[in-house]
Amino acid sequence: MSIGDFRGRPVDLDQPCTQQAFAELVGVTQPTVSGLVSKGVLLPGQSAREWLHRYLTHLREAIIARWSSQQQR
Repeated sequence: MSIGDFRGRPVDLDQPCTQQAFAELVGVTQPTVSGLVSKGVLLPGQSAREWLHRYLTHLREAIIARWSSQQQR
């Protein structure tokens, strides 16, 4: 499945993508994506759809953790 037209090319969510392409898709830098790969948030070879799911799960968990720590003050 493809979504829209991103920087002049469709993004096929069912295929793996480069760190740079994923960074552009979600609005971060390639070094940020590389860090997520190093931490095991994103796994090499997975589809863009899986990376997107894992990235959003990671963001959601970070937001919940931050909110929870602020509530305990």
